[in-house]
Amino acid sequence: MRLGEHAEYVEFVRSRMPWLRKLAYLLCQDWHRADDVVQTAITQLFVHWSKARTADDVDAYARTVLTRAFLGERRSAWARKVWLGDTFDRPARAEDSTTAVAVRQALRAVPPRQRAVLVLRFCCDLSIEDTAVALESARRAGDRPGQALLLSGLGWLRAEQDRLDEAIDYYRQALECDENPVTRLLLASVLGERGDLAAALSTVDEVLPVLTDPRAVARAEHGRAMTLLELGDFPAARAGSEQALAAYQELGDGHGVGLVRRSIGIVFRAEGRLDDAAREGEEALRCLRAAGDRLMTVYAVQSLAKVRIRQGRGEEVRPELLTALDTCHDMQDGFGEALVRRTLGELELASGRFTEAIGHLRQALDWWESLNLTLWRARTLRDLAVALAAQGASAEAEATHQEAHRCQPNDAHRADEQEPGRGFAGNLCARFSHT
Repeated sequence: MRLGEHAEYVEFVRSRMPWLRKLAYLLCQDWHRADDVVQTAITQLFVHWSKARTADDVDAYARTVLTRAFLGERRSAWARKVWLGDTFDRPARAEDSTTAVAVRQALRAVPPRQRAVLVLRFCCDLSIEDTAVALESARRAGDRPGQALLLSGLGWLRAEQDRLDEAIDYYRQALECDENPVTRLLLASVLGERGDLAAALSTVDEVLPVLTDPRAVARAEHGRAMTLLELGDFPAARAGSEQALAAYQELGDGHGVGLVRRSIGIVFRAEGRLDDAAREGEEALRCLRAAGDRLMTVYAVQSLAKVRIRQGRGEEVRPELLTALDTCHDMQDGFGEALVRRTLGELELASGRFTEAIGHLRQALDWWESLNLTLWRARTLRDLAVALAAQGASAEAEATHQEAHRCQPNDAHRADEQEPGRGFAGNLCARFSHT
């Protein structure tokens, strides 16, 4: 291999390693085996790099090599004799272990070759025909609970890709096959993320009385509290969050504690209790970093940054926000990238850099539109209207504000996210109203 080709190979492997490991984990359902498969795949890539580098799509070539390595490993004598199970599994990207277990069950419900089809279809966007083959196989088996697990897993994979409408459809199909409270809880989570707050709340209320697992109950209470926050019922949101926090503390679940502390910080921020919000935000960040959850650490950074901006200390968190943006990009999390972009827009607004603010906010809007999330789009449009007004584009600012009003869901009532005159955007609007 020539020196230049070697450098190309090293750069390709370095840049694609997170993607290759994530794909291998979805195939293997075990991090140690996933790392072995990745090692085999990148060795094969090295041997055949002269051919790989000239392929029309090098990523597709690498994906094929990885899939073949997985299927070959499953056929090996070692794989048939040795099974380490999940003893050393690392935390998944999911919100908590309930979601991770649901996904593992769904993917393990089918043989390795069909599992590969599902992962390639829903994580790599291959042809829909291959997915139909896998689903038809589950239907022919006549195993409705197994089919429900498969459909629930497909819903989770779509939610991971921020394709929320499709995720909701799969979850509902799964519930038609088999009424499972965990699946209903996952459905409520996606409904809330999409902004269907009343539907999310009623779905959680349906499932709470039948939940028996303490961790699932804690997660349901937490989700219910966050929905109440978006509906504007801050006292109930705080009470529900504190109940979930106590449950996670009793379970000794530091990751769950971090998630709930972040939410309590958001409640305090909505109430204008910024010192309390900062305290909870810092504790959430500590817990999530200790748990090794890179993605939720990003969300904790973003939440704390919003508090610091309101405290006039936004520049302190600029480096962490930029790092968070890179992490979202690396992990292909569009929702997180949009949140961080919006927060960077707020930071630039507070610093008087209106052109930069408008740039960040427009990029966030592109994400919200592609994800079809009208609640978040409405909030970002209001921020954009403030930035445009501050820059002197009064007519465009008014049109943007009217657009925000039109797409605001009727059941979203958070005071800190409402009309100018309330919260951060309102303060900025008053500050720059003379321009």
